[in-house]
Amino acid sequence: MRTHFIRRALGVFILLALAGCSEATAPGDITEAERGVGHTAPDQACEIIDTSVIIDTPADLQAFAGTECLAIHGSLVVRNTTDVQDLSELSGLRFVRDGVAIGENTGLQSLDGLQNLIFVGQTFVVEGNDALESINVPSLSYVTRNFHIFDNPSLTQLDASSLQSVGAEFILATSPLQEVTFASLAYVGDAFIIQHMEELTAARFPALKRLMGFALIEVNNQLEMFGAPNLASVESTLEFRLNDSLTTLMLGSLDFIGGPLQFIGNESLSTCTIQGLVDSVGIFDIGAQPFATRNGPQECELDFGETSECRIVEGDVFVDEQADLAEFAGAECLSIRGGLFVRESSDITDLSALSGLRFVSEWVSVAQNSSLTSLDALSNLRFIGFGLVVEENPVLASANLPELEVIGTVLHVFDQPTLTGLGLGNVEAIGDQTVLGGVDDLLTADLSSVEWLGAQINVENNDSLRELSLDSLVHSVGSVRVRYNQELQSLAAPQLVQIGQSLRIQRNLALESISMPELEFVARDVFIDYNPLIANCDVYALVGQIDFYDIGGVVRVFSLTPDACSNFMEGQAGPIGQLPDFDDFDSE
Repeated sequence: MRTHFIRRALGVFILLALAGCSEATAPGDITEAERGVGHTAPDQACEIIDTSVIIDTPADLQAFAGTECLAIHGSLVVRNTTDVQDLSELSGLRFVRDGVAIGENTGLQSLDGLQNLIFVGQTFVVEGNDALESINVPSLSYVTRNFHIFDNPSLTQLDASSLQSVGAEFILATSPLQEVTFASLAYVGDAFIIQHMEELTAARFPALKRLMGFALIEVNNQLEMFGAPNLASVESTLEFRLNDSLTTLMLGSLDFIGGPLQFIGNESLSTCTIQGLVDSVGIFDIGAQPFATRNGPQECELDFGETSECRIVEGDVFVDEQADLAEFAGAECLSIRGGLFVRESSDITDLSALSGLRFVSEWVSVAQNSSLTSLDALSNLRFIGFGLVVEENPVLASANLPELEVIGTVLHVFDQPTLTGLGLGNVEAIGDQTVLGGVDDLLTADLSSVEWLGAQINVENNDSLRELSLDSLVHSVGSVRVRYNQELQSLAAPQLVQIGQSLRIQRNLALESISMPELEFVARDVFIDYNPLIANCDVYALVGQIDFYDIGGVVRVFSLTPDACSNFMEGQAGPIGQLPDFDDFDSE
């Protein structure tokens, strides 16, 4: 397992290096050709480097000495150096659009210089640095892809106390850290791994809420305590393996585990602790039968059998006709360890037999049912381990799932011409792509509790949609695209801070209001165009609140309502510059 992840990270490291294709690039003026269509060369409060920066020697760092604010719209690669001891010349760095890769540096002792780095648009990987003693990135808040720290044999200090979101893998491995605390980390989009940390005694994650992949804590011989007291769900397997000293698990809020829960070879972990966790989560809210062997004191008898409280169905459930539902009638509590597929039927009109359903470990797919009018019978469903797909049900009018909290991968609601009610107001996290399209009668899309999106959200071609509420959204790992909704009047994401790809609000002919007052980072492009009822001043205020250097791509704003703002923006970083006119672009 260890070798697998190390090799993968080395591959990422090499790709980042190749992406740079140049030696260290010094700050300088930004030309129209370098920035792309939509930018001119404004007076900068922050220096922007439009290519990847590769550090091979201390001399490469000198180009950045004294730079108080720096944004790299490419990657930062520090590789195979022998005499670079720290990165202090990069102390002004706050934004890296692509990745940070620091590896195989024999003399590097600390990452001092990265203390002001806030945003990394791809992977942050630090590996194979023999002399590295400390990693202090206290301002780092958002890593859009992987966060990898491993194989640094001298590492004794790690501070990533502001890190809130990791869009893909989180890996700590083969470093002599004794304790780790990630005080702010709330969401991890894929694998969560702590392994081969031979001196680690305590791992604390007090803010962690959702793990959208599997979690593996293994071969940490001195680990005594793993604490994530606010962790509510793990979308796949949760496994503790070969942690000889482990005695304490702080997982009191855990409600759902999408895959197996496994304890193997934890010599000090009491069977009472294991049984207590299974009982706390609930056997019917675990996606496969729990497993425990060769663990510690046998103080309690383990009982992972089914209880009378909830019926568990092993494997996929296929509903092709109404009669297939009869076996579930009367079940007050139902858990499916597999997928639920209701598809291609002409006689399914009623899903009330599934009213007790609360947990599905894989997919829920409802597609091409010509007589089905409502999904409201699934009102007790709380957890979907993979995706929710609702498409091509021509008379479906209502899909209200008021108890649903987590969708592990995709949410696709597509080609539903008669759907008027979509109730997903309790969903807090969606692990992959969100698509709402071709839902022509829907007036309001309630995603008001979603805090984290693991990939892009596309809201497109909904003819009657008037309001899109993303009231709780803080992190979008992918793009936010709201396009071709001809009746949409308002778009609100009042807590959204960072977008890991692009922001595209386009061709919404009735749109009058966009509220994103907290938005600080957009890793790629910002396109707000062909929304004729939006005033220039309102859009320029939105884009202007983001520091120019914290947008990693092209800004394109046009075809709005003319007003006193004309075609000019003033941002926190100083004048952003004259924006292009309509005629500067080809129609899309």
